[in-house]
Amino acid sequence: MEPKTVYIGCIGDSITAGTGLREPAKEAFPAALEALLPNAAVYNFGNGGKTMRGDLGVDSYFNSVSYQDLMQNAARLNLVTVMLGTNDAYHAKGWTDTEIATFQSSCHTLFAALKAKNPDMRFVLMNSPACFGNKNDRYDMLPLRKLQSELVTDLNAAGYQTHFFDMYAVTKPLGEHFPDQLHPNKTAHRIMAEALCAYIQTII
Repeated sequence: MEPKTVYIGCIGDSITAGTGLREPAKEAFPAALEALLPNAAVYNFGNGGKTMRGDLGVDSYFNSVSYQDLMQNAARLNLVTVMLGTNDAYHAKGWTDTEIATFQSSCHTLFAALKAKNPDMRFVLMNSPACFGNKNDRYDMLPLRKLQSELVTDLNAAGYQTHFFDMYAVTKPLGEHFPDQLHPNKTAHRIMAEALCAYIQTII
């Protein structure tokens, strides 16, 4: 077995955690990513229902056990992927200026906390996957994806080594593999991992 030389943490909500899968620890995209990268150890820090915004109480990722676990392990991570926002879009009330500013500041807070643990850490900020059918009526996704992509420039200007990965583009054709219109099945998770793997290999 090859020694692990890269340590990757995957931050997210229920999509990252693998909600709806029979065996999330084996089938969610972080596990599939690890199988594709033999020299990498990949850790799943996804937590269902959590938001990027830090002002939403128990719904905030900052108030989760996964965040505590992340902080305990952050010093060893070389690369962190971040895919939070779907639940922010659910809570958004038209994406007011305050909501946008809070999402931005919360993202900076998250990255700052991680970089404090490892100054050489690199980041991949991902936009949220597609949602389908009636779910599109409940989640205000278009402003979110614009916000996620624009944040990369701000994060790099603030000194965080940040790359952007378009997970929406990967998942948009996969509607048949989202049984509840929001959460990907095993096949979709594998496709997500393959696309993310190809991108990560260009930056590590």
